[in-house]
Amino acid sequence: MSESDTEAWRETVARVRSSPDWRRSPAFAELYALVSREAERVFRAFRGRAFDMDEAHDLLAERMTEILSAESPRAYFATALRRRLIDVERRARTRREAPRTEATDEAARRVPSPGTESGAERVAFVIDARAGVARLTLRERDVLVAVAEGEDRDALARALGTSRANIDQIVSRARQKLHAP
Repeated sequence: MSESDTEAWRETVARVRSSPDWRRSPAFAELYALVSREAERVFRAFRGRAFDMDEAHDLLAERMTEILSAESPRAYFATALRRRLIDVERRARTRREAPRTEATDEAARRVPSPGTESGAERVAFVIDARAGVARLTLRERDVLVAVAEGEDRDALARALGTSRANIDQIVSRARQKLHAP
């Protein structure tokens, strides 16, 4: 990491912080560009992983408060992105190693193929999904995604330092929030 880039992050974050509405701040566009460049650097360094800017932008949206309050926002973002990539890679490996069953095959058949829904249905689905996900805490999101991707609940409980019952409770609470109007 170059010192000039780190200083550009600090200055831009300070301008975003000082804005009454950071979403409308011209400095936010600069921060977005800095995030894009940093994400590209992290992706290149991360075992040649394919570049997927959506992951970086999702992380920015999820962790904006923490990035704005971090002592070193660039380092915070880069570390969080690396951790996200490690988690994605670990979950993909778990999915590849998980045995297929009739239940998982049936569930896969019920999911519509991408592109089969109309444009209006897709937009409505995305809006509903974002509203539902916005109601979840970060821990609920992480647990629900891990379980949805086939992570063993007992292993997940051990990794998070909690009990299986707590994981089940988190999943149940998250599902209720997702289905709430």
